Amino acid sequence: MLSIIIPIYNVEDYLAICLDSVYQQSRNHDIEVFLVDDGSTDHSSTIAKQYANEYPQLFHYLYKEMELVSFGDHLKREWRFK
Repeated sequence: MLSIIIPIYNVEDYLAICLDSVYQQSRNHDIEVFLVDDGSTDHSSTIAKQYANEYPQLFHYLYKEMELVSFGDHLKREWRFK
């Protein structure tokens, strides 16, 4: 399985296009996608949550207001990646 992290910060104008593209490609591949909202102040979180609710086997919404540099370590602890 391939794990993909999509950082989100105030990208409401582009997010649905991005997630639709990922969804189309996922039909041929075994992937999971982490949508990581870094404190968006627009409607990006609403869009990301909609996709996570509609396609829970593919998209996982996470809200972490922090610098994404340390997010890999956070994912290791939360999801027990090796």
